[in-house]
Amino acid sequence: MWRKHLSLVLAVALLLGWYALLRPAALGGPISYIKVSGASMEPTLYGGDFALVRRAETYGPGDVIAYRAEDGIVIHRIIGGTAEEGYVTRGDNRTTTDPWRPRPQHILGKLWFHVPDLGSLVHRLQQPALFAAVAGGFAALSVAGGRRLRRSRRRRRRRADAEHGPRPRSLHLTSSSLMVVVAGLALATAAFLALAVYAFRQPAEGPQTVQHRQFTHTVRFDYTAGMVPSPLYPDGVVSSAAPAAPGQEAGTPPEPPPLFRRLARTLDVGVTYRAVAEEPLELTGQYRADLEIVAEDGWRHTVPLVPPTPFAGQSVAFRVPLDLQQVFAFVNQIQGQTGFTPRRYELRLVPTIEVAGQAGDRPVDGRYAPAFTMAMDAVQLTLAPALEYSQPQQTGETVQADRHAGLLGLSLPVKALRVLGAAGAAAGLLATGIAAAAVVRRLGKESERIRMRFGSRLVSVSRAEFHGDEQRIRVASMQDLVRLAEQDGRMILHLEEQEGLHVFAIPDGLVLYEYVVDERPSDLASLLPLRKNHPNRLASSS
Repeated sequence: MWRKHLSLVLAVALLLGWYALLRPAALGGPISYIKVSGASMEPTLYGGDFALVRRAETYGPGDVIAYRAEDGIVIHRIIGGTAEEGYVTRGDNRTTTDPWRPRPQHILGKLWFHVPDLGSLVHRLQQPALFAAVAGGFAALSVAGGRRLRRSRRRRRRRADAEHGPRPRSLHLTSSSLMVVVAGLALATAAFLALAVYAFRQPAEGPQTVQHRQFTHTVRFDYTAGMVPSPLYPDGVVSSAAPAAPGQEAGTPPEPPPLFRRLARTLDVGVTYRAVAEEPLELTGQYRADLEIVAEDGWRHTVPLVPPTPFAGQSVAFRVPLDLQQVFAFVNQIQGQTGFTPRRYELRLVPTIEVAGQAGDRPVDGRYAPAFTMAMDAVQLTLAPALEYSQPQQTGETVQADRHAGLLGLSLPVKALRVLGAAGAAAGLLATGIAAAAVVRRLGKESERIRMRFGSRLVSVSRAEFHGDEQRIRVASMQDLVRLAEQDGRMILHLEEQEGLHVFAIPDGLVLYEYVVDERPSDLASLLPLRKNHPNRLASSS
């Protein structure tokens, strides 16, 4: 028996642990399960690995995160950016950053742990032939195990019957057990009724904003830096149009070399904007460009570079010249005035494009401001390798949709909760009524009332044999028999001689005190009168 209880406790503990720690996001939990594909995260993660990512309050550089992108789910490492402007991510096995800038609402979580090759195994198990073979094997083992368990139970039952005599096979629920069932059903009914009241108090439908993609903003940067000719910069130029290095993936921009501040003079950044949509676009808008200088743990300053300039059409290209020597001089001036010398600055060239117009027959408008970032310290300026960015422009449409409500960590439609609550309450009321009627019917019999009231003093026996020389004393009531039992601290024997014929007795040497309850139908009682001779030896108890 203790093994059954221990197994139940372990099962409940495992279920609660899974619910708290490993419940998937689809069920309102913090965990997302991801099968890794590709080689972009080697050697941290390999294709076929099974990764578990967990939602976190904050994310930062160095975290491996999984986020939703246009092409699906991406699992890469954060190398920069902020929650407000989007994080910069890159695979550990890549030299270029991702074109997306995920924000916290797009992130599924950061890497918690991973299991090598488990994703490949799960994928193989999803193949129909292998899945059928595994399922068949488990079914065969279950059938064989069930047969062995049934044979073992039959053997134990035969041994028990040989030692103690045959036992009653029918399941007998006492009135106490039925009352416990009634109480449980009543509680369940009350819970379903409360759920129904809660659900019917909630609106079944309500306004909901549905996001529709209007078009996609895309911006591509290119740059040309003017340098003092030197052995490091023989041509005096550093450009994004330089040929790819040996072993670099085709189509990826070259890793920009550092620009040493003593040799850097100018930086000319080209911006090419394009709006892409499935429907014909008619757009007008304007663009401008600013330079943001951000000191680490310090001040921020914005310098306008290109004034607002109008344009028409789906695309526009313009260039932003930047005098690096003026930027360096400005930074040195602030350092001299404040006495504050940060270890690192971030220069962010931010073009802002605002558009409005028509996409098919629908009005559209949008704003896009990606940043071309540069990290600057006391010696050098390092350009970000990412040159292309994109972001969908979406519009919200308000529609009437089914409302959802929370239940045990799940989000379910209010309509479904109404049906569940009403159906559960109705079924519970019916089951409670049936069980209560059974209790009332049971309690209408004196034998059941005796069991209810004096059950702790009763011992049920299956057979009792007495000789004819005992003195039998029949007491007037069951209370009298209980008082006799209480004097010597004895138990009361209960024998059901015939269906509906109950004998409650206390043997005391050659004296037998008894109380008889005859609940047999009148026709059966006349045919089978109460026996006058009772045997003397009590045999097996049930």
